[in-house]
Amino acid sequence: MGVEENMQLVMRGYTSSPIIRCQNQPAAKRPTSRGCLNILQDMLASTEQSHFAVAGATEPSAERLPRTFYDVGGECSITVDITAPEETASWYDIWQAAVALDGKCARFGGTGLARFLGKSLLLTSYSKSSRRIYGPRS
Repeated sequence: MGVEENMQLVMRGYTSSPIIRCQNQPAAKRPTSRGCLNILQDMLASTEQSHFAVAGATEPSAERLPRTFYDVGGECSITVDITAPEETASWYDIWQAAVALDGKCARFGGTGLARFLGKSLLLTSYSKSSRRIYGPRS
């Protein structure tokens, strides 16, 4: 592939298995795939493991959750949250789950929830009309 045949595509099994659930929304509240893709383009995707913790945790080096990413046009927001006091995961795993939310939910006008990223991370997508602020704007 590519002009000089130096590009390759590798397909492998997805080892993490988040559960994706979508909900239909009225037309005025639907996130757009375009808006969610704008977030995905700028989202971190490092494969290094990061330590996450709830706001107020004593671990000084942990990234604080919840954290919400907003599309500049207001067509989508994605929140990363946690159900335990702390968790270790890679931003790449979170990004993969966000791509799945877009492909399975936002693309068809629905909001979504991805659970079981790591042991306790949650990822949710919302539209501009249901803009719930769970954390600092990024």
